[in-house]
Amino acid sequence: MRFFARITLAAVACAAASAVGAPAHAVAPGAAGAVAFARDGNIHVRAEDGTTSQVTRDGLSSWPRWSPKDASQLAYVHAGDLWLANIYENGEVSRWQVTHGRHASGPAWSPDARWLAFLDGGYLYRVRVGFDQNATVTAAEPLARDAGPSNLRESRSVAWSPDGTLIAYPGTGCDGIHDDCLTVLNLTTNAETTLGVHGGGGALPGYSTTPAFTADGSRVLWTTQRETGDGQTWTPVQVNSANPTGGDYRLVGDDGDAQPAPSPAGDALLVVAKRDGANWIVLVRADGTRQPLIRGTQPDWQVL
Repeated sequence: MRFFARITLAAVACAAASAVGAPAHAVAPGAAGAVAFARDGNIHVRAEDGTTSQVTRDGLSSWPRWSPKDASQLAYVHAGDLWLANIYENGEVSRWQVTHGRHASGPAWSPDARWLAFLDGGYLYRVRVGFDQNATVTAAEPLARDAGPSNLRESRSVAWSPDGTLIAYPGTGCDGIHDDCLTVLNLTTNAETTLGVHGGGGALPGYSTTPAFTADGSRVLWTTQRETGDGQTWTPVQVNSANPTGGDYRLVGDDGDAQPAPSPAGDALLVVAKRDGANWIVLVRADGTRQPLIRGTQPDWQVL
């Protein structure tokens, strides 16, 4: 069982500035813009001035993800398939379908915006944006999770590192040892690193999901929850973090935080937390202060 320390967001934001443990592939962060999020089955955008607009109205959409190269373009999941939306300054939206007949997870853009990665049926895929041909990145065991104390257990999304070499995703392959884990796949070497392991091999039951890389790629953050060891009670939902190669595990934020979305500027973090019984997107600043922004889930920050 791993020991989890808790750190402030300032320590996460400053990780890139430290020469100790910082990967050679770290890249410069960008500026943060609008926040896309899901609410009541639709995609919305909260502008920097606090105004909001609605992108979809079908009630079947989730997991919005901004293009890293086009600040007007979103990828999202609609009825199991990946779609793209272009949002114009006059408020008009154009949409087109990327995959067909899928059961896609929350997607992740490659840094050059040429590919989208996603999970489907326990397999990790990438699809060339604008083409129908899917290319398997790697195979994983089918996702088969028992009912847990939090429905966040079934939240599935993937993350692509800023330098394009790593994809983090939840799954159950876990070196054939553990029941559940978060896996980081190196696209250059095809090597896999398991993070946040649960069940089997002496690890307590639990889950790790909704990964996100910091702006410089030096850390992975994700949602986690696990049994306390008595076989009956569970820890609160929490945001964990680690080096992409494993090690230096740290808890970030407050108990109950989930679905982390680090700022492209590297100085803040969005999380989803309960407020008056509803899910709210909360801004967590580097000094630890918190500001509820808007009701919703699955936030993603626009890169300017």
